[in-house]
Amino acid sequence: MIYSSIDRDSKIVAGNGCRYLSVESMYGGIRQRWLIVHSDHAFEREIKTFKKNLEKALDRNAIDLKYLQNQVFACEADARIVPEKLRFVGYPEFKSQMQHL
Repeated sequence: MIYSSIDRDSKIVAGNGCRYLSVESMYGGIRQRWLIVHSDHAFEREIKTFKKNLEKALDRNAIDLKYLQNQVFACEADARIVPEKLRFVGYPEFKSQMQHL
């Protein structure tokens, strides 16, 4: 990926917490020019939204797990099906991490 190979200090400051960098690359024999823009304000807003959604997801999962603790299963196969029904909304990496437990 182009962005990961860029020195973050080489961006040009545009003011108001914004920075940009023009990058050229070749793909399929075609020269491409990319303008990478970073906004501190948009980044902080995204972090705030992510934390809020994470808290909501964790609260929902805590409720589901409490429900599971009180549930009696007829057999092991029934118990193994239930974790897939948990509500991991918005962040699929939560679900993939739970599948490894």
